[in-house]
Amino acid sequence: MVVRNMLAEWTKLRSTASFWWTSALILVFTIGWTILFASLDSADAPSYDPMLVTSSYSTFSLAVVMIQAIMIVTTEYRFKVSGTNYQVTPQRWEVAVAKLLLYVIISVVLSFVTLVIAYVAGDLIAANPIDWTENEFVKRSLWVLPLCTAAVVVFCQGISWLIRQTAGAVSLVLVWWLILEGMLAMIPKVGDKIFKYAPFNNFNQFLNDTPNPDWGIWTSFGIFAAFAFGFWIIGVIVLELRDA
Repeated sequence: MVVRNMLAEWTKLRSTASFWWTSALILVFTIGWTILFASLDSADAPSYDPMLVTSSYSTFSLAVVMIQAIMIVTTEYRFKVSGTNYQVTPQRWEVAVAKLLLYVIISVVLSFVTLVIAYVAGDLIAANPIDWTENEFVKRSLWVLPLCTAAVVVFCQGISWLIRQTAGAVSLVLVWWLILEGMLAMIPKVGDKIFKYAPFNNFNQFLNDTPNPDWGIWTSFGIFAAFAFGFWIIGVIVLELRDA
């Protein structure tokens, strides 16, 4: 049943123009940024670094992934067709699982392909190539960024099932990611303690391989994953309980 729902979701998704142009943006942001800095690289003034590739993906392309993950859930509510979907599949959790698995697969493949193309292009253009197939930083990024992308998709779709509105869900996730946790850290006395357990703070520690003084990077990933699956599970419970 879940596989059948995944195929149905893919049919809907691939027939939507916005899916294709936003997917293209995921590639363009990272690959374009890499090409820009690789073309500026020279023997006298080195400017190409593999960290530029990962930072461009985690800053720009990942934001598009977040938006796509949200829209896969909320667009049907926007056009008021969700009820039809649940008539076909009365067990609503199956729809949620299908949407999650489908976009996790798509986003992980997109992230990996984007990074490989970016690294290949960078080495071809830069005066000081990084030899990406042998570079340890690159090797780590090729599995860390897809894993982080998958976790972010779970987080975003969980928020989406709770809010069911594109603008609201996108605004909440982006503000949370970019602003909210930094503001929490500024609260007197307790801010640092709250920030220590904040999901995106731990996400960034795992992504950037910067362990928390009190625990390692895999614990940080576990904290973010706990938030992500927590929101998703609550979202699915709410999906089952309330009107379509």
